[in-house]
Amino acid sequence: MGAVHSRVALPQPIVDAPKGTAASEVSLEEHLEPVAEASSTVRPPCANTALVDLNTADSNELASLPGIGPVLSQRIVTHRPYASAEELLSVPGVGQRKFALLHRYLAPIAPESIATEYGPYHRSSLSSADGAPTFVVATWNIRNISRKKATAALEKLIEIMEAYDLIALQEIRDVLVLKRLKHLMRGWDFIASSGVGPASSHHKEHFAYFYRKAKWTRPIPVAVDETLAAGITRRPFVVRAQTHCGQCTVVLINVHVVFGRQAGPRRKEIDAIHAVTAAVDEDAPVVLLGDFNLAPFDVGLAAHGWEPLVRAPSATTVFGNLFDNIWLRRGASSSPFCRVDSGVDRIDHRYFPESASGVKATALAARRQCSAELSDHCPVYMALYLTPALATPANEHKLGHRLARFRCRCAWLQFESTAMKVIGLAVLAAVGVAEDWDAQAEAIVAKMTPAQWIGQMAQVNIGFILDGNNKLSTDAVTQCAKAGVGSFLNGVMSAPQWRSMITQIQQIYAANGAPPVLFGLDSVHGANYVNGAVLSPQQINKGASFNPTLVQQSAYITARDSAAGGLNWVFSPGVDVTTHKRWSRVYESFGEDPYLSSVLGQAAVTGIQSMPGVAATLKHFIGYGATSSGDDRGPAYLSDYEVLNYHAPPFIAAVAAGALSIMSSYVSNNGVPMVANTPLTVNLLRNDMGFNGVLVTDWEDIYNLNNVHHIVSNNQDAVGLSMAKSSVDMSMIPYDLSFIGFAQNLLNSGKTPASRFRESAKRIIKLKLKLGLFSTPVPGASAVSLVGSETDRQAALEMARESIVLLKNKNSALPLKSQPRIFLTGPSMDDVGLLCGGWTQQWQGVMGNDKFPGYQSIKGALLNMYSDKSKITSMRGIDINGVATDPLATAKAMAQAAEYTIVVVGEAPYAEMVGNIPDAT
Repeated sequence: MGAVHSRVALPQPIVDAPKGTAASEVSLEEHLEPVAEASSTVRPPCANTALVDLNTADSNELASLPGIGPVLSQRIVTHRPYASAEELLSVPGVGQRKFALLHRYLAPIAPESIATEYGPYHRSSLSSADGAPTFVVATWNIRNISRKKATAALEKLIEIMEAYDLIALQEIRDVLVLKRLKHLMRGWDFIASSGVGPASSHHKEHFAYFYRKAKWTRPIPVAVDETLAAGITRRPFVVRAQTHCGQCTVVLINVHVVFGRQAGPRRKEIDAIHAVTAAVDEDAPVVLLGDFNLAPFDVGLAAHGWEPLVRAPSATTVFGNLFDNIWLRRGASSSPFCRVDSGVDRIDHRYFPESASGVKATALAARRQCSAELSDHCPVYMALYLTPALATPANEHKLGHRLARFRCRCAWLQFESTAMKVIGLAVLAAVGVAEDWDAQAEAIVAKMTPAQWIGQMAQVNIGFILDGNNKLSTDAVTQCAKAGVGSFLNGVMSAPQWRSMITQIQQIYAANGAPPVLFGLDSVHGANYVNGAVLSPQQINKGASFNPTLVQQSAYITARDSAAGGLNWVFSPGVDVTTHKRWSRVYESFGEDPYLSSVLGQAAVTGIQSMPGVAATLKHFIGYGATSSGDDRGPAYLSDYEVLNYHAPPFIAAVAAGALSIMSSYVSNNGVPMVANTPLTVNLLRNDMGFNGVLVTDWEDIYNLNNVHHIVSNNQDAVGLSMAKSSVDMSMIPYDLSFIGFAQNLLNSGKTPASRFRESAKRIIKLKLKLGLFSTPVPGASAVSLVGSETDRQAALEMARESIVLLKNKNSALPLKSQPRIFLTGPSMDDVGLLCGGWTQQWQGVMGNDKFPGYQSIKGALLNMYSDKSKITSMRGIDINGVATDPLATAKAMAQAAEYTIVVVGEAPYAEMVGNIPDAT
């Protein structure tokens, strides 16, 4: 055989393995030597003189045997596997006479060719003690796919494709279908070849690479030597692909070997393909992947130093008559891979009914359905594990250290990063770490009654404790203190007013022997509910700045201004990854990139919790930005892969940075609402991420199990389901104390054990200990004078400037020359409220200038800059809803008289579902 590279253990792929079987590993020498030997002794080079293996020959080879036509050959394939040649007698149409004729052409049954052909759908597990694969690359012949493919079939294709990071596709008849797939697959893109194969024949098709943009940069085509490619029916599509963070580069060669009855022409074409690949001058691992139409030991590539990743002789197609594969050739430089796994995704087994998984007739019907709806080929994949030195790239840029590699245990993701752990320790030190928070919390909880544990889990809106004149009702506060209510939220007032009110609340609580209370606000862009505090740009602007230093500074100012009012709980940052452009909360996120959201989320947590006595809250766990319709609070349908690789990383990073609390999201994932979702809120969040802080619901969300999701018939059962199926610690009820009564009923009836309430109460008490509330229930006394300072204004201005992206500057229009004649127009030209957006002084924001004394609109700022104010003319033109307010002819005349026209556009302020877009057109 050819040269064998390093003894890197490559797994023997699992083909049709029983569910749950893991990939075993063998060395290259152990496996490739017998393959080379088999190629030279068992299988003669000429197909018409070869002895045929019943379990590996394709249907064309079988049909060429005496007495076997296309129908009977397909029947023989369907009845695989065969433990002995005599089992052919069980195939309808093969009698004793025909068997005697056939027997002389049959090779002895090779033990390794007997594979489990029937069974439940199986995809090899890619998790192990060594961690999760860094990248998963696949090849798939998707069989004459065109734009005629039904949407339901495309959705099934997408479900399969999204298990991988990059997929080489063959048999694409219409490139437009790729654009349709791209539209349906969020975060993906593709690069396609021009037509390959003779235009007038059925060999004409396109090759393509679909790739996940978060992991791969756009592949770069590599020129192919036309002379060497002359003997290839479909010219290979060669690209150079690099991972997004630059950890590794691979050369990918997408092929589709011509199909035919004789093996000889196929072997010649594969030899020509090897010649083409040998001419590719790339110092990187080369991967040859596609449809070879020959079994691995028949291809002949091993002698040229190629490593087949699928070695088992069982065919990779639905009907067991053709062969797809991935072959790896190491580059001249040291390999970036410490390990490569591989396997076959038996997509046909999705169609097998569980009750008839071993019946061959049922299996044949299932395979036919799979072939009709999806493809008659199964995807073949390889999972690449980078060497530890490359898992966290050494090159740095302004975002600081890269996120550490993902590690997978028990099908969930864990996160490791020394840098993050250091940040986390710094944050905890800033809030005053005690030697043993658990012991202190346990001591306090042990002295409380079960009713008081339940009270700690209740969060009530401020309206419940205000009287008819919007003044604090001491009676209502006393009622809450006696019930042990753990938290309040909402309100708008100045820092001194906040401070006065919270001081009264904490005093009443202390007088009634209740633990100090948490008071939370949605501080989305600055302390936006503290009048007089400087508003920072919205979070999407912060994402556009790509500047974690400014994000951390802005977060600290938010926390400091909150503490100035005695507020100890900031509902920020939002680390939702946005994957739908119509989602109404895009502006509350850092954007669509998991890495950017992770780094900036860390910075925000560090900034908030570096203010003593204030806790950050990550919003919203998990998948909130991926609603299928884009509507706020709509359902999401995310695979484990999407959850772990897109939506979990920012939470993992922020938890590692020491985030003290998390807010759950409104969404259901795959039909399971988050506040009753054990896999996500218990297995992933608590067990695998290791989060031991407070998990609070969003507004009325436990009751939404009844009112919105309709999976229970009343609010009592909603509380019971949430307590049983989630790790929620605090219910944002928010209008009354009803949660307490429902929870008490569950405790009294024995439906919910006392330990469930005790566990959540302990986490809440531990948070209050970490914030120092038992010793300083009203933090931030020294910060009151700093609210709204000029320093804060300059920090917000710097963030705004860094978030601006100049898209075009035709004829050097910017910067403007000194005081030119300007025509100013547009609905937002003279409205500070429109510049601020939602979550400004109230939930839905405000419009106009009256509520922003001391601040300037764009028109006001321009007028203040000009000594000759006659050089500025203005006309709004239309209002924010697009309704004309001024004559168009007048606007045109004013524009023609000016040297520059500045148009200030935007949208009306909104928050959450009010911003839903019912019609995307």
